[in-house]
Amino acid sequence: YQRRVHGVFFSVPIIKFFLLFSFTTNTQMKAKVLLFFLFFLLHFTLNGVLARLVKISNKNPRRTTSGDVVDAHDGNVVFVNGTYFLYGEHYGPTNYAVPGNALVPKLVVYTSTDMVSWEWQGFLHNNTNPGWDQSPHWPHSPNGTWWSPCAVYSEARRKVILWFTASPGECCDAYFGVAQSDDGIHFELISLSLTPASGASVDGSAVLIDDDGTGYVAFTAMNAPGQRDHVVAIERLADDLLSTTRVQVAPYFPDYFVEGVMLFKRAGRYYVMYGSCCCACREGSGAVVYSALSISGPWTRQDSLIGDLNCAGAPTPNASLICAGMPAEPPLARPTGFLTIPAQGIGLSVIPTSASAADGNRNVFSSEGGGEAATFLWSGQRWLSAPHNPPRCENLCTAAEGDCQQDPQYRKGEDFDYWIPLEFDASGRIAPFRPFVDEFELDIN
Repeated sequence: YQRRVHGVFFSVPIIKFFLLFSFTTNTQMKAKVLLFFLFFLLHFTLNGVLARLVKISNKNPRRTTSGDVVDAHDGNVVFVNGTYFLYGEHYGPTNYAVPGNALVPKLVVYTSTDMVSWEWQGFLHNNTNPGWDQSPHWPHSPNGTWWSPCAVYSEARRKVILWFTASPGECCDAYFGVAQSDDGIHFELISLSLTPASGASVDGSAVLIDDDGTGYVAFTAMNAPGQRDHVVAIERLADDLLSTTRVQVAPYFPDYFVEGVMLFKRAGRYYVMYGSCCCACREGSGAVVYSALSISGPWTRQDSLIGDLNCAGAPTPNASLICAGMPAEPPLARPTGFLTIPAQGIGLSVIPTSASAADGNRNVFSSEGGGEAATFLWSGQRWLSAPHNPPRCENLCTAAEGDCQQDPQYRKGEDFDYWIPLEFDASGRIAPFRPFVDEFELDIN
């Protein structure tokens, strides 16, 4: 690691101290200099502003301390009491295609103290005794595919709350799954069958705990009555955060055929992000941003030169543009082949920094009270990116035959995930994505 203090490398004051100490001949002055330095070091250590800069790679696989590739996709990271918990979809050491698959993915958790080296902590469904298969909430065990986990830490309840998409089959007939944990590893299953107020199927969700403790879930509704397919809505959660009140707090967002919804709050402003439907596609999806000063709206789309943060060089850039990694359903004509990053955005993690630690958030950090000092880490899955993938296959929603016939050595679980901090300007606007970043430094708590 490198150490720095609010953006100044810690080596600078150390060098100054040694120069002053070396050239001072007065014994009393040396004692004062030494005492001052010790107070300096103690002050910054106790206040948590000694930053750890770690290097996060997008070109090399994330690995466990035993050398295994981290197999946790489309989820997020939560920081609690000095530990980072990574939740995600697990595919295992085999080939994978959506059609006919009713068993994977399942959900797993890894832990880390530095966001670089990870420890495998197991499957959520059998980390407890008895396991989830003994619960009446999972009557179709072992069948069930679980997607897009979003975890938050509730300071009021001292629990990690997890929402995810739960389907009894391969996909698309899906519900809210909900679980809770005291330690972030062993989860009690609450439900695999919750529905939104509309009764629609669910395709991905994101949870936010607001500053006053109120919870909200943003989600993609499939075939909601009176709506186009795949539209985004937000509902208020019950006080315990384990169910929805079935009260929709804002109108449906105007775009359809979208998924990968993210919901977060920064510096008093609410944000929703999503992209065009991808269906496990190689090219990925765009990144559209809406923001509001109230969770109920009005929500305003962030217009940029092209209208989509993950799109560059589209033939007709405009503020309402959505770029895509696969053709959209008619009559939509979304441009393909122009995505900056070949990844489908799914997860958003709020990572505390040294500055947020100094503000009193050094032990627990979640989407509650996400301030400007935090890093908002965007995560996108790079489908079909692992070694030995079928190079002419466009997506994993296609049967594994023809161009999508899979080499036995291809491991879906080893596909890459792309992590990148979102960049905000002084007004809260998010900058368009830069070209592929192989590696970046992350200031962690």
